[in-house]
Amino acid sequence: MNRATNLDEAYRVCDPDRPSLATDERYVDLSSVRGAKVIAAAIAWRIRRCDGNPYYQELLAGHGSW
Repeated sequence: MNRATNLDEAYRVCDPDRPSLATDERYVDLSSVRGAKVIAAAIAWRIRRCDGNPYYQELLAGHGSW
């Protein structure tokens, strides 16, 4: 595999709008360190302790398959 030598080549090879497949040699499975349970617990903790405001907002971003 040839490496990209500039940003345009890197973008074409690693299109950020297209998720990597598990069969792609560049794919790294990070599910063991992603911490989905920790995130869920942290959000639940914040909701339980909000200041009585009836609206609680939390932004989650990224790819996931929970």
